[in-house]
Amino acid sequence: MKTKPLLASALALAALSLVMGASYGQDGQTTLAKIQAVNLIAIGHRETSVPFSYVDANNNVVGFSQDLCNKVIDAVKARTKHPDLRVRFIPVTSQNRISTVQNGTVGLECGVTTNLTSRQNQVAFSDTFFVATTRLLTKKDSGIKDFPDLAGKTVVTIRARPPSASCAR
Repeated sequence: MKTKPLLASALALAALSLVMGASYGQDGQTTLAKIQAVNLIAIGHRETSVPFSYVDANNNVVGFSQDLCNKVIDAVKARTKHPDLRVRFIPVTSQNRISTVQNGTVGLECGVTTNLTSRQNQVAFSDTFFVATTRLLTKKDSGIKDFPDLAGKTVVTIRARPPSASCAR
């Protein structure tokens, strides 16, 4: 059984079902209707969120999130009967990714955006496709069992990674 293609297809279909009913900007027009009317889908992407969404040496947007997004783009082309659908990639940052979805600059953000309850009031999310957790590593006899035990202690960390990822729309 080929689970990777099946999983990718299932995630793409889940994201597509969200896109089809989503409002694209503030005019009340659905995302799909706007895409069909202008024959263009605007995709928000992160430029340096390796391995999820980044720009490669050939200036192509690549990564796991983008692979899923490409499946959504293909499904939108089929659904709108626009095989020549134009795709515009718009770089987004952690500061503007939610607002660019809200104001209709992009119809879909394909990157790493943690699905928080507070953000669900602003945009809709696909199913989560990546989850990571934080753990502590200490000597057994350190007396540290949980984060509050770190109060007043010196702590070394690595660069933080997102706890989960999904596509915002």
